[in-house]
Order: sequence, then C-alpha cells, then structure tokens
Amino acid sequence: MFLFPEQDASIVAQSSAQSLAYVGDAIYELYARLHCFIPLRRSREYHSAVVDYVRAESQANALDRLTLASQLTDPEREVVRWGRNGCRPTVRRADPDIYQKASGLECLIGYLYLTDRLRLQYIMQEIFTAPTDP
Repeated sequence: MFLFPEQDASIVAQSSAQSLAYVGDAIYELYARLHCFIPLRRSREYHSAVVDYVRAESQANALDRLTLASQLTDPEREVVRWGRNGCRPTVRRADPDIYQKASGLECLIGYLYLTDRLRLQYIMQEIFTAPTDP
C-alpha cells in the first residue's frame, strides 16, 4: 500500500494544505474501502458503506472524536488547523464548518501518509474502530 516513500516533514510542510488534503482524501477512502470489505457484499452495498465513512459529516465527526479523546499531538493539531484554514468550502451541500473540519482531517491524513505511516496506522485504527462507526 505504500508506493511512495516517506518524506522529511520539513519538505512536506512546504506543500499546500489543499495538496495534502488531496492525498489524504485518497488514503482515507482506501482505508474506508478496506474497512468495509468484510463482510463480503455486492458492489452497490460496498459503495453505500464507504460513502457513509467518506462524507464530510463523518470525517468531521471522526476529527471531533480524535480531538475529544486527546489523540492528536500538538504538531498534528497544527496540521489540522492549517488544513482547516487552507481549504475553502467549494461544495454547497455541506456546512462550511463541517467541510473545514473534514479538510483538516484529510490534510492530517495526507501529512501522516507522507511523513509517519506508523502514526497514520494508529490514527486510522482509532477512526475505524470507534464504537460510533456509521
């Protein structure tokens, strides 16, 4: 799953928040698809289950759970803040605050994928094993 080698955090920090969120969105969806793979089901049911996880509202809730449980380090909270401020809402159906939280989470996921995959694995486990999963 890790085709791209980990990078130095100082180099990744030069990326835009939107670029990190773009990578984070893809990684988050991959984890959601893998999480929903078992039990086996029809592709339409897979799609529906995955959409429940990747919706902006679900991502915002996941970030809230991580924050409330104090699961994020200070540098990670800074990346989330950077992502929230650097990604402006473009979709009309989502509340801007929800969209910004989701963008902050995606930015964090992209950042961790590029810099610290062990920490990424921990965060994703926290997200996808929470008792409040959709």
